[in-house]
Amino acid sequence: MNPNNFTTKATEALHDAQRIATDFSHQAITPQHLLLALVEQRDGLIPSLLQKLELNPDEISSLVKKELNKLPQVSGATGQYGSNELQQVLSKAEKEA
Repeated sequence: MNPNNFTTKATEALHDAQRIATDFSHQAITPQHLLLALVEQRDGLIPSLLQKLELNPDEISSLVKKELNKLPQVSGATGQYGSNELQQVLSKAEKEA
């Protein structure tokens, strides 16, 4: 996976996913963190696509947050890492691109 191949918005989403994981006290950054980052991204593609599909981005965001609340939390100074599932998602995205 080469981060230089990502668009500015994709890079922002990955940074936001890390922030979201921190906010939820999660050590592993998962596809759910990335999904929430994409759904909540201002001027992003995903919110407009959801609206065109007549889906409410706020409702999707709320559902994802409920799932994130189920993940294990850690406290203290621990390093974050991308989960295997996130690495697979990013690899597939790179192949599709």
